[in-house]
Amino acid sequence: MSNNEEFSEEMLKSLFLSITTFHMGLSTRCQRSYHDMSVNIEAILKKELEQIIFHLLLKKYKDQGDEKLRMNSTMLSWMIYGASIDWKENSNKSPEDYFEDASLSIRQLLKNEIV
Repeated sequence: MSNNEEFSEEMLKSLFLSITTFHMGLSTRCQRSYHDMSVNIEAILKKELEQIIFHLLLKKYKDQGDEKLRMNSTMLSWMIYGASIDWKENSNKSPEDYFEDASLSIRQLLKNEIV
């Protein structure tokens, strides 16, 4: 993430794509030990995602309390990480298409428009 990056849906997509690229590269290079390492990797990546998102939220929403921004960054980081795992294990779509479909589905769900 660049220092000029702002919190946005595009930034969340960029984080998701970075995580999927990381997973694919690591699982290819470390086929035998990937599963064993995944627990440690998960904790590290979630914490890194949380910190990145928290700092971007803090920069964008200066008037909000740290606790609210921390809660949001935690939820978003776990969602992004979980979605990357679901994509890797269950999807035939490209990471870009998966993210677009998931984003649309979340918007529809929040607006009670999902069928």
